[in-house]
Order: sequence, then C-alpha cells, then structure tokens
Amino acid sequence: MEDIKALRDRAKYFNVLYVEDQEDINFFTTSILKNFFKSVHNLTNGKEGLNAFEKGKYDIVISDIQMPIMTGLEMIKEIKKIDPDIISVVTTAFSDEKFFMESIALGVDKYVIKPIEPNTLIKTLSEVTKRLILQRKAKVYKQKLIKNKMEKIRQNTIESIANSFPVGCLVIRDSKVEFANNSFKNMLEESLFNAILSEESDINSIFIKKNEYLTDFKSIKKDSKNLVLINDGLRDRIFRVDMNEVMLENRDSITKIYSFSDITILEYQKNKIKHTNDLLQDVLFTKFKNSIESEKSDIDDVEENKLILDENEKQVLRKSRSNKTNALEYLKDVEESILDEIYEFEDLELEWIDSIQNRNMEFNSLIKRATDILIKYSKTIRALFEFEDLAFAINSLTKLLEGIDTELTQRQQMKIKAMLLAIAEDLKLWRESVFIKKDAIDIHYLDSSLFSSCVQIELELTAHNDIDEDGDMLELF
Repeated sequence: MEDIKALRDRAKYFNVLYVEDQEDINFFTTSILKNFFKSVHNLTNGKEGLNAFEKGKYDIVISDIQMPIMTGLEMIKEIKKIDPDIISVVTTAFSDEKFFMESIALGVDKYVIKPIEPNTLIKTLSEVTKRLILQRKAKVYKQKLIKNKMEKIRQNTIESIANSFPVGCLVIRDSKVEFANNSFKNMLEESLFNAILSEESDINSIFIKKNEYLTDFKSIKKDSKNLVLINDGLRDRIFRVDMNEVMLENRDSITKIYSFSDITILEYQKNKIKHTNDLLQDVLFTKFKNSIESEKSDIDDVEENKLILDENEKQVLRKSRSNKTNALEYLKDVEESILDEIYEFEDLELEWIDSIQNRNMEFNSLIKRATDILIKYSKTIRALFEFEDLAFAINSLTKLLEGIDTELTQRQQMKIKAMLLAIAEDLKLWRESVFIKKDAIDIHYLDSSLFSSCVQIELELTAHNDIDEDGDMLELF
C-alpha cells in the first residue's frame, strides 16, 4: 500500500516507453502502468521502441529482453547512446547468465521476473521513480552549482576588467550601490566611500554643491554633458559623467551604470586661458597699490621686489606663436645627454606630487621641496634654447616660493598646495607629450600656462583676500 501511494505521487510526472511482444502481457502491464504514469506508450518490438524513443521524450524505458527484429537489450544499448542517463527496467523469464551479464554492462537499473506480479512491479517502479526524482534533483543542483560558478567567474571577470579601467565606474540599482571599481574608490576619501557602501551616507553626498554642477544622480541624463564636483580629500575635481541604462537578466528594475572621467586639468587649462587677462589686470593693480605704500629706500630692494610686470613677463603671458613646432621635429636636434636629464624628471614629479598629497608634511617643508625640484628643472631647461620662456616662468615661480610668508592662513596654504599640484601635473604632461610620447603639436603650449599659474600664486600672496567662491572657478584648483 505504501509503495502504491509513493508510486502514485512520483510517477505522475513521468512518461514511460513500454516494449513487449506478447500481446496479453503487454495489455496487462500497460493497464497497470497507466494507473500511475503521466503517459504510457506501448510497442511490440525493439525496433519500434528505438524509433519511438528517437522521436519522443521518455523518462523510463521498460522492455522485455527476448523479442523479434530487435531484442530489448539491443534496443536499450542504442537508447543509451542517445541518453546515457535513461532509467531502464527489463522484464524476463530467462535466467541465462549471458543476458544478465550483458544487462549489467548496459547499466540496466532494475529487473522484473516473468510472470509479472503486480506488487513486485509496483515496488520496482516505486524504487526507480524515487531514483529518477533524486537524479533530477541532483541534476538541477549540479546545474545550479555550475551556473553559480559560471556567474561568479563572469562577475570576477567583469570586476577585474572594470578595476583595470582608469575611469571611475559605479553601478546603481534602486538607489543602492551594487558595484564600484577601484578608480571610483580612489576618487573619494576612504571614510566617505565606506559610508556610502554601508548605506550610512546617501550616495548623493559625494557631490559638492556649487553653481553649474549637478548635485544628485537623478539629474544625470543619458547623452548629456553632466559635470559634477567631487573632493578627493585634497582638492575638488571636475568629472564628466556618462550614464547608461541596462535591464539585467532576472531583474525587475533598471540598472544604471555611471562612468566618471576626470577633466579637471582640461577645465583648469581652459579656465586659466579665460581668466589670464583679468588676472594680469588684478596683479598690476595690486602691485601698483602696494608700490604706493612701500618704502623705496634701497635700489636693490626695489629691484628684488619689483612692483610692476616687466616686458619679459608680459611677453610670456601674452605670447601667441604663429609658427608652431611639433615634438618630433624639435627632438631631431636635441642632445642625448639633455634628453637623459629630462627622462629623470619622472622621479622628481612623483616626489613632488607625493609631497603635496602627503597630509602629514608641513607646509614649509613642502614649499622647500617644491623649490628644490623647480631649481633642478630650471637648470636643465635653460640648456634647451627653445624653452627660454619656460625657464623664465620656472625661475619666476622659484623666486615666488622662496619669498613666501610662513604665516599664511590655512585656506591660503590649501589653495597654494592645489596650485602647486596643478603645476606639477602641467610639467608632467609637458615632459610626457614632448619627450616621451612625442605627440605634442606645439612644444611651447605650456609656456604661458605655467606663467599664468605663477601669476595666480603671486595674486594669492599679494592680494591677501579670498576669491569669491561663486565667481571664480580657479579656487577649485
């Protein structure tokens, strides 16, 4: 009774192919099978059974052994080639060792001796259906494990690729961060990044609220110029954000992928060019005002602290060359010894940038280090006749740094640090584009830009006031 209930519960999901050449046994056994299984297809020889299996879908094959045209074991052998895991049951009146050993070799699951006794048949089928269900569950479980493993491999591959990108990448679904690559992590202070991942802070808190910049993710649109302001712990940086929407498999909501491209230097250079004339006027006015209040007791002091930009300074600041020289053309005539010195600037640049980003370094020590590095730059660049204006600008900056008042406010120190970092990055880009990558269209593109940076620092040191935050983007740098 227990086997009947168990068989009825299990067999209703399965289809049976039954092959028996004796008509009375076929009819009798088929009538029993139909009481339990989802469907029963009965045939009279192995050839018919094989053809039916090739065309249909069956879970269990039950077959007599000795039949005309094709025996049951021959049929099962061919069926196993199609589906090695098929459950097979043979019915036989023979005790011939030959058939028994052959059935074992074929992997036959169960045997029912003729004449078929209903209870024995039901018990046997209860066992094979139980095995079939366990086999199906194991298969599903195995497939799930394989799928999870493949998903993990795919996820790790995607993360590895994403982490190799120099561009920050952020994946958000339902306002929650699902993934952030290493470049995005490096865009933020570590404490803020961890707070966002743990949802202690709102994701929009990474944005600095300032005019002309977006301040939340909802405002970021596809195919738009999305500019945001983010502080990396040292200074504010400008990023262009691109957004794409995707519907991932088995997800009921849209996943948004954001990429952050750092355009701080580009915006900085554009802004410096835009404000150069204004800065020139501010410096001239400030120097003129200071000249009225200063004492002119010593000619050397007057010369050392000249109060008006001379013609050389104005020429560098305003210079616009009509005949540009590209890097490849210029480097044809440069001596190897000088190039070797230029290549060694990489270590100086890294040391300079690391010093600025080191929060534990005192301001005075930083200024002393920057001055020493600029002196080394100036010494080598002076040997390059074409870069006399750049050497002049670096010398001007060196003198400025040597005369810095040590009692600057914290705000002024932070602004000067940011300006020095921008200058270090300017010099790094100039060296790489002219001497390493050799792709600079104009080898003199840095001259006026660097001098403009000198003017900004001089303005900061002489004006002794803060620039309006909403009125001048230069404060960002």
